[in-house]
Amino acid sequence: MKAVLYKFLVVGYTIAIAVGAFSLLLFSVQINHFADTHEESSRMEKQTTKPANDSFKIASGPYYKKIECNEKFKMIDIFPTIKQADSNVQVTNTDYDITKVGTTLVTVTLKNELGEKTTRLLILEVVDTKAPTIVAENIQLYVGTSFDAMHEVTAHDEVDGDITQKIEVKGSVNLQQSGEYPLEYQVSDTSHNTTKINRTVTVIPNEVVSNNELVVASKNDTTSTQEDSAANQKPGAVPVAPPVATAPAYQPSSLYIAGVQVPYQNGGQGAGQGIIDGNPYGVASTWGGASVQSGNDGQNTHFIGHTPGIFSVLFSVGIGSTIIVTDSAGTPTAYVVNNILHLDDAGSELGTGTSYWDVTVGAGGGERITLQTCISDTENLMIFASAS
Repeated sequence: MKAVLYKFLVVGYTIAIAVGAFSLLLFSVQINHFADTHEESSRMEKQTTKPANDSFKIASGPYYKKIECNEKFKMIDIFPTIKQADSNVQVTNTDYDITKVGTTLVTVTLKNELGEKTTRLLILEVVDTKAPTIVAENIQLYVGTSFDAMHEVTAHDEVDGDITQKIEVKGSVNLQQSGEYPLEYQVSDTSHNTTKINRTVTVIPNEVVSNNELVVASKNDTTSTQEDSAANQKPGAVPVAPPVATAPAYQPSSLYIAGVQVPYQNGGQGAGQGIIDGNPYGVASTWGGASVQSGNDGQNTHFIGHTPGIFSVLFSVGIGSTIIVTDSAGTPTAYVVNNILHLDDAGSELGTGTSYWDVTVGAGGGERITLQTCISDTENLMIFASAS
Protein backbone atom coordinates (compact mmCIF):
# COMPACT_ATOMS: atom_id res chain seq x y z
CA MET A 1 0.00 0.00 0.00
CA LYS A 2 2.83 2.34 0.90
CA ALA A 3 4.56 1.60 -2.43
CA VAL A 4 1.49 2.55 -4.41
CA LEU A 5 1.09 5.80 -2.46
CA TYR A 6 4.71 6.63 -2.99
CA LYS A 7 4.41 6.14 -6.75
CA PHE A 8 1.32 8.33 -6.81
CA LEU A 9 3.12 11.16 -5.02
CA VAL A 10 6.10 10.96 -7.37
CA VAL A 11 3.87 11.13 -10.44
CA GLY A 12 1.90 14.07 -9.01
CA TYR A 13 5.03 15.99 -8.10
CA THR A 14 6.43 15.43 -11.59
CA ILE A 15 3.22 16.68 -13.20
CA ALA A 16 3.24 19.79 -10.98
CA ILE A 17 6.80 20.59 -11.91
CA ALA A 18 6.02 20.18 -15.62
CA VAL A 19 2.97 22.44 -15.38
CA GLY A 20 5.00 25.10 -13.55
CA ALA A 21 7.80 24.99 -16.06
CA PHE A 22 5.35 25.32 -18.94
CA SER A 23 3.63 28.31 -17.28
CA LEU A 24 6.98 29.96 -16.70
CA LEU A 25 7.95 29.45 -20.33
CA LEU A 26 4.65 30.87 -21.53
CA PHE A 27 5.03 33.97 -19.31
CA SER A 28 8.55 34.59 -20.59
CA VAL A 29 7.42 34.45 -24.21
CA GLN A 30 4.65 36.97 -23.51
CA ILE A 31 7.10 39.36 -21.79
CA ASN A 32 9.52 39.27 -24.74
CA HIS A 33 6.73 39.89 -27.21
CA PHE A 34 5.51 42.89 -25.23
CA ALA A 35 9.02 44.39 -25.13
CA ASP A 36 9.49 43.94 -28.88
CA THR A 37 6.09 45.50 -29.56
CA HIS A 38 6.87 48.54 -27.35
CA GLU A 39 10.26 49.05 -28.98
CA GLU A 40 8.79 48.93 -32.47
CA SER A 41 6.05 51.33 -31.44
CA SER A 42 8.61 53.78 -30.05
CA ARG A 43 10.74 53.52 -33.16
CA MET A 44 7.79 54.24 -35.44
CA GLU A 45 6.75 57.16 -33.26
CA LYS A 46 10.22 58.69 -33.56
CA GLN A 47 10.06 58.36 -37.33
CA THR A 48 6.71 60.11 -37.65
CA THR A 49 6.87 62.74 -34.87
CA LYS A 50 9.13 65.88 -35.02
CA PRO A 51 9.90 67.78 -31.80
CA ALA A 52 8.18 71.17 -31.79
CA ASN A 53 11.37 73.17 -31.24
CA ASP A 54 13.72 71.26 -33.56
CA SER A 55 13.99 74.29 -35.91
CA PHE A 56 15.40 76.50 -33.15
CA LYS A 57 18.63 74.73 -32.34
CA ILE A 58 20.45 77.97 -31.58
CA ALA A 59 21.97 79.39 -28.43
CA SER A 60 19.70 81.41 -26.20
CA GLY A 61 21.91 84.50 -26.54
CA PRO A 62 21.97 87.41 -26.23
CA TYR A 63 23.68 88.05 -29.58
CA TYR A 64 25.84 91.07 -30.49
CA LYS A 65 26.25 92.89 -33.80
CA LYS A 66 28.33 96.02 -34.54
CA ILE A 67 27.80 97.95 -37.80
CA GLU A 68 28.78 101.25 -39.37
CA CYS A 69 26.05 103.87 -39.51
CA ASN A 70 23.81 103.30 -42.58
CA GLU A 71 25.41 99.87 -43.16
CA LYS A 72 22.88 97.31 -44.31
CA PHE A 73 22.98 93.70 -43.11
CA LYS A 74 20.83 90.54 -43.13
CA MET A 75 19.43 89.62 -39.74
CA ILE A 76 19.38 85.90 -40.55
CA ASP A 77 23.16 85.98 -41.02
CA ILE A 78 23.50 86.56 -37.30
CA PHE A 79 21.90 83.13 -36.66
CA PRO A 80 23.79 80.83 -39.06
CA THR A 81 22.55 77.62 -37.41
CA ILE A 82 19.03 78.44 -38.51
CA LYS A 83 19.95 77.68 -42.10
CA GLN A 84 21.36 74.32 -41.06
CA ALA A 85 18.33 73.37 -38.99
CA ASP A 86 15.50 74.53 -41.23
CA SER A 87 15.78 76.74 -44.29
CA ASN A 88 12.13 77.75 -43.86
CA VAL A 89 12.69 79.58 -40.60
CA GLN A 90 11.81 83.28 -40.90
CA VAL A 91 13.39 86.16 -38.97
CA THR A 92 11.20 89.19 -38.28
CA ASN A 93 12.01 92.41 -36.43
CA THR A 94 11.27 96.12 -36.89
CA ASP A 95 12.53 97.84 -33.76
CA TYR A 96 15.94 99.18 -34.85
CA ASP A 97 17.35 102.03 -36.97
CA ILE A 98 20.71 101.77 -38.75
CA THR A 99 20.78 105.54 -39.42
CA LYS A 100 21.16 106.50 -35.76
CA VAL A 101 24.38 106.09 -33.82
CA GLY A 102 23.96 104.21 -30.55
CA THR A 103 23.12 100.83 -28.98
CA THR A 104 19.68 99.23 -29.34
CA LEU A 105 18.21 96.07 -27.79
CA VAL A 106 16.44 94.28 -30.62
CA THR A 107 13.94 91.49 -30.02
CA VAL A 108 14.22 89.05 -32.93
CA THR A 109 11.28 86.74 -33.62
CA LEU A 110 12.02 83.36 -35.24
CA LYS A 111 9.18 81.52 -36.97
CA ASN A 112 9.25 78.12 -38.69
CA GLU A 113 7.02 76.59 -41.35
CA LEU A 114 4.72 75.10 -38.71
CA GLY A 115 3.96 78.54 -37.34
CA GLU A 116 5.93 77.92 -34.18
CA LYS A 117 7.75 80.98 -32.77
CA THR A 118 10.58 81.78 -30.45
CA THR A 119 12.55 84.98 -29.70
CA ARG A 120 16.18 85.94 -29.24
CA LEU A 121 17.74 89.17 -27.95
CA LEU A 122 20.19 91.07 -30.19
CA ILE A 123 22.39 93.91 -28.95
CA LEU A 124 22.86 96.10 -32.05
CA GLU A 125 25.54 98.78 -31.87
CA VAL A 126 25.57 101.41 -34.64
CA VAL A 127 28.84 103.37 -34.80
CA ASP A 128 30.28 106.23 -36.85
CA THR A 129 34.02 105.85 -37.49
CA LYS A 130 34.27 107.69 -40.81
CA ALA A 131 35.90 111.12 -40.73
CA PRO A 132 34.30 114.09 -42.53
CA THR A 133 35.75 115.65 -45.68
CA ILE A 134 36.92 119.21 -46.29
CA VAL A 135 37.10 120.90 -49.69
CA ALA A 136 39.51 123.86 -49.79
CA GLU A 137 41.65 124.43 -52.86
CA ASN A 138 44.92 126.35 -52.95
CA ILE A 139 44.44 129.88 -54.26
CA GLN A 140 46.51 132.75 -55.62
CA LEU A 141 45.80 136.41 -54.84
CA TYR A 142 47.33 139.75 -55.74
CA VAL A 143 48.86 142.05 -53.17
CA GLY A 144 46.24 144.39 -51.76
CA THR A 145 43.20 142.26 -52.54
CA SER A 146 40.71 141.03 -49.94
CA PHE A 147 40.52 137.44 -48.74
CA ASP A 148 37.92 135.38 -46.86
CA ALA A 149 39.44 132.17 -45.50
CA MET A 150 36.05 130.43 -45.71
CA HIS A 151 35.17 131.48 -49.25
CA GLU A 152 34.36 128.36 -51.32
CA VAL A 153 35.39 126.09 -48.41
CA THR A 154 32.99 123.30 -47.37
CA ALA A 155 32.91 120.35 -44.98
CA HIS A 156 30.61 117.32 -45.22
CA ASP A 157 30.01 114.28 -43.02
CA GLU A 158 28.10 111.14 -44.05
CA VAL A 159 26.12 111.17 -40.79
CA ASP A 160 25.92 114.85 -39.80
CA GLY A 161 25.64 116.31 -43.31
CA ASP A 162 26.95 119.84 -43.93
CA ILE A 163 29.26 120.82 -41.06
CA THR A 164 31.00 123.75 -42.76
CA GLN A 165 30.15 126.00 -39.82
CA LYS A 166 32.24 123.78 -37.52
CA ILE A 167 35.48 124.34 -39.45
CA GLU A 168 38.34 125.88 -37.47
CA VAL A 169 41.08 127.76 -39.35
CA LYS A 170 44.62 128.29 -38.09
CA GLY A 171 47.12 130.61 -39.73
CA SER A 172 47.10 134.06 -41.27
CA VAL A 173 47.67 135.76 -44.63
CA ASN A 174 49.44 139.09 -45.12
CA LEU A 175 47.77 140.56 -48.19
CA GLN A 176 50.25 143.42 -48.26
CA GLN A 177 53.29 141.18 -48.64
CA SER A 178 53.89 138.65 -51.41
CA GLY A 179 54.67 135.09 -50.38
CA GLU A 180 53.13 131.69 -49.59
CA TYR A 181 50.94 131.42 -46.49
CA PRO A 182 49.87 128.00 -45.13
CA LEU A 183 46.46 127.65 -43.50
CA GLU A 184 45.23 124.63 -41.53
CA TYR A 185 41.54 123.66 -41.68
CA GLN A 186 40.13 121.26 -39.08
CA VAL A 187 36.63 119.92 -38.46
CA SER A 188 35.11 117.23 -36.21
CA ASP A 189 31.74 115.49 -36.41
CA THR A 190 29.48 114.60 -33.47
CA SER A 191 31.25 111.25 -33.10
CA HIS A 192 34.57 113.10 -32.68
CA ASN A 193 36.01 111.93 -36.00
CA THR A 194 38.44 114.67 -37.05
CA THR A 195 39.85 115.77 -40.40
CA LYS A 196 42.71 118.20 -41.00
CA ILE A 197 43.93 119.58 -44.32
CA ASN A 198 46.46 122.23 -45.31
CA ARG A 199 45.77 124.99 -47.81
CA THR A 200 48.28 127.37 -49.37
CA VAL A 201 47.41 130.96 -50.16
CA THR A 202 49.94 132.52 -52.51
CA VAL A 203 50.08 136.31 -52.60
CA ILE A 204 51.79 137.63 -55.72
CA PRO A 205 52.89 141.17 -56.70
CA ASN A 206 50.57 143.23 -58.86
CA GLU A 207 51.33 142.70 -62.53
CA VAL A 208 52.18 146.03 -64.16
CA VAL A 209 53.43 146.15 -67.74
CA SER A 210 56.61 148.07 -68.49
CA ASN A 211 56.17 151.83 -68.92
CA ASN A 212 52.67 151.51 -67.52
CA GLU A 213 53.26 154.24 -64.96
CA LEU A 214 51.26 157.17 -66.25
CA VAL A 215 53.59 160.20 -66.21
CA VAL A 216 51.76 163.52 -66.23
CA ALA A 217 53.78 166.75 -66.08
CA SER A 218 51.92 170.02 -65.60
CA LYS A 219 53.08 173.27 -67.20
CA ASN A 220 54.24 174.61 -63.85
CA ASP A 221 56.19 171.43 -63.17
CA THR A 222 57.93 171.73 -66.55
CA THR A 223 58.79 175.37 -65.98
CA SER A 224 60.09 174.64 -62.52
CA THR A 225 62.21 171.80 -63.81
CA GLN A 226 63.67 173.97 -66.57
CA GLU A 227 64.48 176.76 -64.13
CA ASP A 228 66.13 174.36 -61.70
CA SER A 229 68.16 172.84 -64.52
CA ALA A 230 69.31 176.23 -65.77
CA ALA A 231 70.23 177.38 -62.29
CA ASN A 232 72.35 174.31 -61.70
CA GLN A 233 74.24 174.47 -65.02
CA LYS A 234 77.90 175.25 -64.85
CA PRO A 235 79.38 177.98 -67.07
CA GLY A 236 80.23 176.57 -70.49
CA ALA A 237 78.24 173.44 -69.93
CA VAL A 238 76.00 172.17 -72.66
CA PRO A 239 72.34 172.69 -71.72
CA VAL A 240 70.49 169.48 -70.98
CA ALA A 241 67.00 169.14 -72.39
CA PRO A 242 64.33 168.58 -69.74
CA PRO A 243 62.76 165.10 -69.60
CA VAL A 244 59.78 164.59 -71.86
CA ALA A 245 56.71 162.90 -70.44
CA THR A 246 55.99 159.63 -72.27
CA ALA A 247 52.59 158.09 -72.79
CA PRO A 248 52.08 154.75 -71.10
CA ALA A 249 52.41 151.67 -73.30
CA TYR A 250 49.21 149.63 -73.05
CA GLN A 251 48.75 146.08 -74.26
CA PRO A 252 45.78 145.34 -76.54
CA SER A 253 42.64 143.64 -75.15
CA SER A 254 43.46 144.46 -71.54
CA LEU A 255 41.87 146.08 -68.51
CA TYR A 256 44.09 148.06 -66.14
CA ILE A 257 42.56 147.93 -62.66
CA ALA A 258 44.34 149.30 -59.56
CA GLY A 259 47.67 148.99 -61.38
CA VAL A 260 47.05 145.41 -62.48
CA GLN A 261 46.84 144.35 -66.11
CA VAL A 262 43.93 141.96 -66.73
CA PRO A 263 43.92 140.38 -70.20
CA TYR A 264 40.48 139.69 -71.69
CA GLN A 265 38.92 138.01 -74.69
CA ASN A 266 35.83 139.02 -76.67
CA GLY A 267 33.90 135.84 -75.90
CA GLY A 268 30.37 137.23 -75.62
CA GLN A 269 27.51 135.20 -74.20
CA GLY A 270 28.35 132.25 -76.42
CA ALA A 271 31.89 131.61 -75.20
CA GLY A 272 32.62 133.99 -72.32
CA GLN A 273 31.90 131.60 -69.44
CA GLY A 274 33.95 128.82 -71.01
CA ILE A 275 36.90 131.16 -71.51
CA ILE A 276 37.16 132.19 -67.85
CA ASP A 277 36.45 128.66 -66.58
CA GLY A 278 39.36 127.39 -68.66
CA ASN A 279 41.82 129.92 -67.22
CA PRO A 280 40.36 131.51 -64.07
CA TYR A 281 43.60 133.19 -62.99
CA GLY A 282 44.73 134.24 -66.44
CA VAL A 283 41.92 135.90 -68.40
CA ALA A 284 38.58 137.72 -68.23
CA SER A 285 35.98 137.88 -71.00
CA THR A 286 33.17 139.96 -72.40
CA TRP A 287 29.69 138.50 -71.87
CA GLY A 288 26.74 140.91 -72.00
CA GLY A 289 26.25 144.20 -73.80
CA ALA A 290 28.52 144.69 -76.79
CA SER A 291 30.36 141.39 -77.19
CA VAL A 292 33.39 143.19 -78.69
CA GLN A 293 34.93 146.00 -76.63
CA SER A 294 35.24 149.36 -78.30
CA GLY A 295 35.90 152.68 -76.61
CA ASN A 296 33.93 154.71 -79.15
CA ASP A 297 30.81 152.68 -79.96
CA GLY A 298 28.73 154.41 -77.28
CA GLN A 299 27.66 151.10 -75.75
CA ASN A 300 28.06 149.08 -72.57
CA THR A 301 30.46 146.14 -72.50
CA HIS A 302 29.89 143.63 -69.70
CA PHE A 303 33.03 141.78 -68.49
CA ILE A 304 33.15 138.67 -66.29
CA GLY A 305 36.02 137.03 -64.38
CA HIS A 306 36.61 134.65 -61.48
CA THR A 307 37.26 135.29 -57.78
CA PRO A 308 39.50 133.82 -56.51
CA GLY A 309 41.19 134.47 -59.81
CA ILE A 310 41.88 137.22 -62.30
CA PHE A 311 39.05 139.45 -61.00
CA SER A 312 40.08 139.35 -57.32
CA VAL A 313 41.53 142.81 -58.00
CA LEU A 314 37.98 144.22 -58.24
CA PHE A 315 37.81 144.26 -54.45
CA SER A 316 40.44 147.01 -54.51
CA VAL A 317 38.22 149.30 -56.57
CA GLY A 318 36.11 152.12 -55.11
CA ILE A 319 33.83 154.91 -56.29
CA GLY A 320 35.90 157.33 -58.36
CA SER A 321 38.55 154.77 -59.35
CA THR A 322 39.76 154.91 -62.94
CA ILE A 323 39.84 151.78 -65.09
CA ILE A 324 41.66 151.75 -68.43
CA VAL A 325 40.37 149.38 -71.12
CA THR A 326 42.12 148.79 -74.45
CA ASP A 327 40.52 147.37 -77.54
CA SER A 328 42.08 144.76 -79.82
CA ALA A 329 44.23 147.47 -81.44
CA GLY A 330 45.57 148.67 -78.08
CA THR A 331 43.59 151.95 -78.08
CA PRO A 332 42.87 152.89 -74.45
CA THR A 333 39.66 154.33 -72.99
CA ALA A 334 39.40 155.58 -69.42
CA TYR A 335 36.30 154.77 -67.37
CA VAL A 336 35.46 156.16 -63.92
CA VAL A 337 33.65 153.95 -61.39
CA ASN A 338 30.30 155.49 -60.44
CA ASN A 339 28.44 152.63 -58.75
CA ILE A 340 29.17 149.35 -56.95
CA LEU A 341 26.36 146.88 -56.20
CA HIS A 342 25.84 143.38 -54.81
CA LEU A 343 23.39 141.46 -57.00
CA ASP A 344 21.97 137.95 -57.09
CA ASP A 345 22.21 135.71 -60.16
CA ALA A 346 18.99 137.23 -61.55
CA GLY A 347 20.50 140.72 -61.48
CA SER A 348 18.48 141.95 -58.47
CA GLU A 349 20.10 143.92 -55.67
CA LEU A 350 20.43 142.01 -52.43
CA GLY A 351 18.33 143.60 -49.71
CA THR A 352 16.14 145.79 -51.95
CA GLY A 353 15.22 143.39 -54.77
CA THR A 354 15.69 146.16 -57.36
CA SER A 355 16.47 144.68 -60.76
CA TYR A 356 19.63 145.81 -62.53
CA TRP A 357 19.59 143.11 -65.20
CA ASP A 358 19.17 145.45 -68.19
CA VAL A 359 21.70 147.93 -66.80
CA THR A 360 24.20 145.11 -66.29
CA VAL A 361 23.99 143.11 -69.52
CA GLY A 362 22.22 145.57 -71.79
CA ALA A 363 24.16 147.52 -74.43
CA GLY A 364 22.48 150.89 -73.83
CA GLY A 365 23.44 153.73 -71.51
CA GLY A 366 26.30 155.33 -73.43
CA GLU A 367 29.99 154.51 -73.45
CA ARG A 368 30.49 152.46 -70.29
CA ILE A 369 31.61 149.10 -68.85
CA THR A 370 30.23 146.70 -66.25
CA LEU A 371 32.56 144.33 -64.37
CA GLN A 372 31.16 141.24 -62.62
CA THR A 373 32.68 138.59 -60.33
CA CYS A 374 31.17 136.03 -57.97
CA ILE A 375 31.38 136.46 -54.21
CA SER A 376 29.44 133.25 -53.51
CA ASP A 377 27.04 130.92 -55.30
CA THR A 378 24.26 133.47 -54.84
CA GLU A 379 26.04 136.84 -54.63
CA ASN A 380 27.87 138.85 -57.30
CA LEU A 381 29.99 142.01 -57.10
CA MET A 382 29.00 144.40 -59.88
CA ILE A 383 31.07 147.50 -60.73
CA PHE A 384 29.72 150.19 -63.08
CA ALA A 385 32.01 152.71 -64.78
CA SER A 386 31.40 155.33 -67.49
CA ALA A 387 33.80 156.91 -69.94
CA SER A 388 35.43 160.04 -68.50
